Formats: sequence, C-alpha cells, structure tokens
Amino acid sequence: MRILLAQTLLLVLLLCCTSVLAEPRPDVRLFRLPDGAIQPRLATDKNGVHLLYFQRNGVDGRSGHLIHALLDVDTGRIHGRTQVSEHAYPHNDQIGKADFAIDETGRVHVAWLDAPNAAYLYSRSIDGGSNFSRPRHLAAENPEGVEAEPSLAVHNDEVVVAWHAGSMAAEHARRVYAVRSSDGGATFSDEVAVSPVELGVCACCSMASAFDEHGNFRLAYRSAVEDTGRHMQLIEDGEPQAIGMWELDYCPVTSVAMTSDRVVFETAGRLMAWHAETGAKPVTSSPAAARQKHPSMAENARGVRLVVWAEADGYFSGGELRLAVFDPDDHRLAHDTSGPLSTIPEFSVAAAAAASDGSFVVVY
Repeated sequence: MRILLAQTLLLVLLLCCTSVLAEPRPDVRLFRLPDGAIQPRLATDKNGVHLLYFQRNGVDGRSGHLIHALLDVDTGRIHGRTQVSEHAYPHNDQIGKADFAIDETGRVHVAWLDAPNAAYLYSRSIDGGSNFSRPRHLAAENPEGVEAEPSLAVHNDEVVVAWHAGSMAAEHARRVYAVRSSDGGATFSDEVAVSPVELGVCACCSMASAFDEHGNFRLAYRSAVEDTGRHMQLIEDGEPQAIGMWELDYCPVTSVAMTSDRVVFETAGRLMAWHAETGAKPVTSSPAAARQKHPSMAENARGVRLVVWAEADGYFSGGELRLAVFDPDDHRLAHDTSGPLSTIPEFSVAAAAAASDGSFVVVY
C-alpha cells in the first residue's frame, strides 16, 4: 500500500511539473523608439507587427507628425514609414496620444486628438497601405471640453471611434460619444451619446474599447458620479457595469488598456485587471514604490498574456518600465524588468504586441 501511495504521489508531482513546464515563459524583447519619437502603439496582423508613434520635430520638440510603420521584431528596426497626419500638431503630452487598429483586410485605421482645434481626426490606409487618406474631423456636434485621447476599435467592416466631452467644470454631466462606420471607415454615422448621463465622465482620464471575437463592442471609461464617483465603468450591449470603485473629488488623470475580454486600469496608483470570470484584482501582488500607470496588453496564440506599464510619480514623467507575464488561467509566469534600456522617456509610454512565433515585443 505504501509503495502504491508513493507511486501515486510521484505521478501527481510529475503531472504538476509537466503542467508548469508546458507553458514556459515566452521571450520578451525590448526596443526603444529612435530619434526622440514618443507614444508608441502596437498592433499585430498577418503582415507582422505594426507601429504607430509620434515623431517630434521643431525647435522645442513639442510638435510633430503621426507615423505608421512596420517593426522587425528580431532587430527592432522600423521600415515602411508613412506619415498619417496631414499637418504638424502638438503632442499634448500623453493625454492626446493616438489610437489605431487593423481590420481583417489589413487596412489600418487611426484616430487622434487635434487639441488646438478641439477636434478628433480619423484616417485610414489607402493604396494598398502605402498612403493614408486625408484626415477627417469626427466630433462636430459635441466639441466642448475635448481633451483626452479617443478610442478606436474595428471588427470586419465595423469601425467605432469614441471620446468624451462636456463641461470641464461639471464632470458629472459629461458623456461618452461615438461614431460608427459599417463600410470600413468610408463613411461614419452621426455622433451619439453611449454613456448614461447620470454617471458623468472623468474629464482627463483615458478610455479604451474593443470588439470580442463575436463582434460585441465593449467600452471602458472612468465615470464622475456626482463629481466624486471615479469608478471604472464597462459598457456592453449599452449597459454600464462598475468594475472598479474609487471615490475621489478631483480628476486623477488615469489611463486604461483593453483587449477583447480583459481590462487593465489604474486605481489609486495601482493597476487592476478585470476579467469577466474573475472580476477585478491587482496586476501586481504587492504595492509599488511609485504610481503604476499607462498599461498595455498583448496576448499570443497560446493565450499567454503580457502586461507592461510605467512606474513613476506624475502622469507625464515617463518612468521605469515594468512587465508581467501570465498564463491563460491568469497565473503569473514571470515578472521581470531586465534589459539594457528600461526607462521610459518623459511624455511617452510603453506598448506591447505578440509576434507570430509566440514571443512578445515591447516598444517604448
């Protein structure tokens, strides 16, 4: 009996070890944007890893252009650069960073804030991806209080661009607005309010949106209920759900990242991760020495997920690059910040993407 019990325990141990070894930590490669470029965004499709970033120019380095390119995930080299924005504009710190997505045909869609004109612009790739269309203004009916970045999501021919607007002095009355295209961005609907007026919107906090694999649209934003309920809200099928609670009587200027089924957001200086099956819980197991901010997520074909973020006091200060890797069941595989370059420049962020071989790439 003792021999049988020992054999059974050994078999269980071997199975457990095999389970752990079956999901090894994937490679994560870190690359710095060249030539003073900032605010990268990454997206992956059949053509590889796409990169969107802000290339600063001018004497003071505060104005520049949006650039789209492809990233060599082995060397970090950038090729196929194409200018997206028609005119140079100020980068407006991180609050105004652009958003982009790639549809099933390989068309690239980009939306960004034109802060001096209180407007949101949209462009899409044309001529087989070698050029971009002339930017179009989207926010025509509700331009008041426009300050934070827009959010863009695509699924097949559906394109949704969302933002929030309203009086900066009455955040409890601000709302999220959106326009939708059903023809791949050729035309857009009139803008409509998609958030309940009673929830308000935190004026300078970013938002995020995504379609799931079935084409269901989700949107995450920070509310301002009675100007103090700075809760993270998730809207799905037109219904809001509070997925993270935070009482605060001023705008904390926070950011959020989203994939088809997960949301990572900052609350009281810590990153929280929400999943429909597990609810919200901290990304890191212990409090950080500094504020955790500007998350980015990527998931490979095996369901392994990478989360990257910055740690530093202040919203615009860049900070130390941090990352964590999770298996499909949200168990941590690694938490590592090694690399020859691990400081995010001022006014910039880190972005993550999964390569076709299952590895990850981080650009900052």
